[in-house]
Amino acid sequence: MFDKVNLSWEFVAKFTNLGRHMKRTLKLSLLLISLTIAATGVVTSYAQRLNQPLPLALNRLSEAKLVEIKDEAGQVVLSGAFATTSDMKTEIERAATLAAADGATSATGKAEIELVKNGDAFSKQELEVALAGLAKATNFKLFVDDAEVIAFTTNKSGKAAMKFSSKNAKK
Repeated sequence: MFDKVNLSWEFVAKFTNLGRHMKRTLKLSLLLISLTIAATGVVTSYAQRLNQPLPLALNRLSEAKLVEIKDEAGQVVLSGAFATTSDMKTEIERAATLAAADGATSATGKAEIELVKNGDAFSKQELEVALAGLAKATNFKLFVDDAEVIAFTTNKSGKAAMKFSSKNAKK
Protein backbone atom coordinates (compact mmCIF):
# COMPACT_ATOMS: atom_id res chain seq x y z
CA MET A 1 0.00 0.00 0.00
CA PHE A 2 2.86 2.35 0.80
CA ASP A 3 4.21 1.80 -2.71
CA LYS A 4 0.86 2.74 -4.19
CA VAL A 5 0.80 6.02 -2.23
CA ASN A 6 4.38 6.80 -3.26
CA LEU A 7 3.52 6.00 -6.88
CA SER A 8 0.48 8.27 -6.64
CA TRP A 9 2.59 11.16 -5.40
CA GLU A 10 5.07 10.66 -8.25
CA PHE A 11 2.19 10.65 -10.71
CA VAL A 12 0.74 13.86 -9.22
CA ALA A 13 4.17 15.53 -9.31
CA LYS A 14 4.73 14.59 -12.95
CA PHE A 15 1.19 15.56 -13.89
CA THR A 16 1.54 18.92 -12.12
CA ASN A 17 4.85 19.71 -13.84
CA LEU A 18 3.37 18.68 -17.17
CA GLY A 19 0.35 20.87 -16.46
CA ARG A 20 2.58 23.86 -15.67
CA HIS A 21 4.57 23.29 -18.85
CA MET A 22 1.40 22.99 -20.94
CA LYS A 23 -0.06 26.11 -19.31
CA ARG A 24 3.12 28.11 -20.05
CA THR A 25 3.22 26.81 -23.63
CA LEU A 26 -0.44 27.67 -24.10
CA LYS A 27 0.11 31.19 -22.72
CA LEU A 28 3.06 31.76 -25.05
CA SER A 29 1.08 30.43 -28.02
CA LEU A 30 -1.87 32.68 -27.22
CA LEU A 31 0.45 35.65 -26.83
CA LEU A 32 2.07 35.00 -30.22
CA ILE A 33 -1.33 34.57 -31.87
CA SER A 34 -2.59 37.80 -30.27
CA LEU A 35 0.47 39.73 -31.42
CA THR A 36 0.11 38.36 -34.93
CA ILE A 37 -3.56 39.34 -35.07
CA ALA A 38 -2.79 42.80 -33.68
CA ALA A 39 0.02 43.36 -36.18
CA THR A 40 -2.18 42.20 -39.04
CA GLY A 41 -4.92 44.54 -37.87
CA VAL A 42 -2.55 47.50 -37.87
CA VAL A 43 -1.31 46.68 -41.36
CA THR A 44 -4.87 46.20 -42.61
CA SER A 45 -6.26 49.35 -41.01
CA TYR A 46 -3.50 51.46 -42.56
CA ALA A 47 -3.28 49.63 -45.85
CA GLN A 48 -3.55 52.96 -47.67
CA ARG A 49 -0.74 54.70 -45.82
CA LEU A 50 1.29 55.57 -48.88
CA ASN A 51 4.82 56.92 -48.59
CA GLN A 52 6.14 57.99 -51.97
CA PRO A 53 8.64 60.27 -53.67
CA LEU A 54 7.39 63.71 -54.62
CA PRO A 55 5.70 63.45 -58.06
CA LEU A 56 6.40 66.03 -60.75
CA ALA A 57 2.87 67.41 -60.27
CA LEU A 58 4.02 68.61 -56.83
CA ASN A 59 7.32 70.23 -57.78
CA ARG A 60 6.04 73.71 -56.76
CA LEU A 61 4.47 73.04 -53.37
CA SER A 62 5.44 76.53 -52.22
CA GLU A 63 2.82 77.90 -54.64
CA ALA A 64 0.07 75.28 -54.09
CA LYS A 65 -3.33 76.81 -53.45
CA LEU A 66 -6.00 74.09 -53.63
CA VAL A 67 -6.17 70.39 -52.72
CA GLU A 68 -9.08 68.19 -53.84
CA ILE A 69 -10.20 64.60 -53.50
CA LYS A 70 -12.29 63.41 -56.45
CA ASP A 71 -14.29 60.22 -56.93
CA GLU A 72 -14.03 58.00 -60.02
CA ALA A 73 -16.64 60.10 -61.82
CA GLY A 74 -14.47 63.19 -61.33
CA GLN A 75 -16.77 64.80 -58.77
CA VAL A 76 -15.07 66.73 -55.96
CA VAL A 77 -15.71 64.92 -52.68
CA LEU A 78 -13.42 67.00 -50.43
CA SER A 79 -11.54 70.23 -50.98
CA GLY A 80 -9.57 72.83 -49.08
CA ALA A 81 -7.34 75.85 -49.64
CA PHE A 82 -3.77 75.97 -48.38
CA ALA A 83 -2.85 78.69 -45.93
CA THR A 84 0.56 79.39 -44.42
CA THR A 85 0.68 78.37 -40.76
CA SER A 86 4.37 79.07 -40.16
CA ASP A 87 6.96 80.99 -42.17
CA MET A 88 10.41 80.99 -40.62
CA LYS A 89 13.85 81.59 -42.06
CA THR A 90 14.52 77.88 -42.68
CA GLU A 91 11.05 76.36 -42.87
CA ILE A 92 7.58 77.06 -44.22
CA GLU A 93 4.48 75.13 -43.18
CA ARG A 94 1.14 75.30 -44.95
CA ALA A 95 -2.10 73.49 -44.18
CA ALA A 96 -5.55 72.91 -45.65
CA THR A 97 -8.60 71.51 -43.89
CA LEU A 98 -10.59 69.36 -46.31
CA ALA A 99 -14.37 69.39 -46.16
CA ALA A 100 -17.27 68.41 -48.41
CA ALA A 101 -18.40 71.36 -50.51
CA ASP A 102 -22.09 70.57 -50.09
CA GLY A 103 -21.81 69.23 -46.52
CA ALA A 104 -23.55 66.05 -47.70
CA THR A 105 -20.92 63.72 -46.29
CA SER A 106 -19.20 63.51 -42.95
CA ALA A 107 -15.87 62.91 -44.69
CA THR A 108 -12.99 65.09 -43.54
CA GLY A 109 -9.33 65.47 -44.19
CA LYS A 110 -6.22 67.50 -43.70
CA ALA A 111 -3.32 68.29 -46.00
CA GLU A 112 -0.02 69.71 -44.78
CA ILE A 113 2.96 71.02 -46.69
CA GLU A 114 6.42 71.34 -45.18
CA LEU A 115 9.16 73.17 -47.04
CA VAL A 116 12.72 73.30 -45.70
CA LYS A 117 14.81 76.14 -47.10
CA ASN A 118 18.49 76.00 -47.90
CA GLY A 119 19.35 79.51 -49.04
CA ASP A 120 16.97 80.40 -51.88
CA ALA A 121 16.17 76.76 -52.73
CA PHE A 122 14.15 74.10 -50.91
CA SER A 123 16.19 71.15 -49.66
CA LYS A 124 13.03 69.29 -48.71
CA GLN A 125 9.43 69.48 -49.92
CA GLU A 126 6.79 67.31 -48.32
CA LEU A 127 3.02 66.85 -48.62
CA GLU A 128 1.02 64.79 -46.13
CA VAL A 129 -2.67 64.03 -46.56
CA ALA A 130 -4.92 62.24 -44.06
CA LEU A 131 -8.53 61.39 -44.90
CA ALA A 132 -11.40 59.84 -42.95
CA GLY A 133 -15.09 59.17 -43.42
CA LEU A 134 -14.88 58.41 -47.13
CA ALA A 135 -16.64 55.47 -48.76
CA LYS A 136 -15.03 52.20 -47.69
CA ALA A 137 -12.65 50.42 -50.09
CA THR A 138 -13.38 52.94 -52.86
CA ASN A 139 -11.13 54.52 -55.50
CA PHE A 140 -10.39 58.24 -55.35
CA LYS A 141 -7.86 60.67 -56.81
CA LEU A 142 -5.80 63.38 -55.15
CA PHE A 143 -5.43 66.67 -57.02
CA VAL A 144 -3.33 69.73 -56.17
CA ASP A 145 -4.15 72.87 -58.19
CA ASP A 146 -6.05 70.77 -60.78
CA ALA A 147 -3.04 68.47 -61.35
CA GLU A 148 -3.66 64.79 -60.61
CA VAL A 149 -1.16 63.54 -58.05
CA ILE A 150 -2.22 59.95 -57.39
CA ALA A 151 -5.10 57.51 -57.53
CA PHE A 152 -5.70 55.64 -54.26
CA THR A 153 -8.17 53.32 -52.56
CA THR A 154 -9.53 53.86 -49.06
CA ASN A 155 -9.25 51.06 -46.54
CA LYS A 156 -12.15 49.12 -45.02
CA SER A 157 -12.75 52.00 -42.60
CA GLY A 158 -12.93 54.67 -45.31
CA LYS A 159 -9.53 56.12 -44.40
CA ALA A 160 -6.37 56.87 -46.34
CA ALA A 161 -3.08 58.58 -45.55
CA MET A 162 -0.41 59.65 -48.01
CA LYS A 163 3.00 61.21 -47.71
CA PHE A 164 5.05 62.54 -50.61
CA SER A 165 8.57 63.80 -50.02
CA SER A 166 11.49 65.01 -52.09
CA LYS A 167 13.70 63.18 -49.57
CA ASN A 168 12.18 59.84 -50.63
CA ALA A 169 13.34 60.38 -54.20
CA LYS A 170 17.00 60.30 -53.12
CA LYS A 171 16.78 56.82 -51.61
